[in-house]
Amino acid sequence: DLTDVDGDGEAFDTDCDDYDSDVYTGATDITDGIDNDCDILVDELAIEDMDIQTSEVMADPFATLDSNGEYFEVYNRSDRTINLIGWSFHDMDHDMFEISDDLEIEPGAYLVLSSNADMDTNGNVPVDWEYELSSFRLANSSDEILISAGDHLVSTHEWAESSPGVSNAYGGTDWEDVSDISN
Repeated sequence: DLTDVDGDGEAFDTDCDDYDSDVYTGATDITDGIDNDCDILVDELAIEDMDIQTSEVMADPFATLDSNGEYFEVYNRSDRTINLIGWSFHDMDHDMFEISDDLEIEPGAYLVLSSNADMDTNGNVPVDWEYELSSFRLANSSDEILISAGDHLVSTHEWAESSPGVSNAYGGTDWEDVSDISN
């Protein structure tokens, strides 16, 4: 359909919301919970370093096989709800997955991301987002998780080694400054 329903100069086939004239490719992104500029990211100009931080990593589960039970948890340190659609989770070895649907995290809340959301086989862990194991794998030896909103590196979590059944967790003052990480 080549009709410009909302009159913003962009037709239905390219406008990500052709019923809102303030939403179109190249529009100014404002903090309103909407993807105003049609780039898939929501409110990306409001994102600050370490707003979303890895809080726990289970790279070497004890209750089940690594391929069934590895997971990591993220925490929203900001004072607003953040939609993670379009955000990527990657490491320096090019493992990567992207959040492809709306996934909101409230202020002060946690989300668990894993390659296996089946609690019967993953060690009884409730999972909020399931990614493909072939795209992203947590190494038992040194590895890292880098969290990005588009081109903005928001945070990172590194570990040297995992022990079976022991999570690598951040907390207190252990939050890492992302300016020290290069990819």
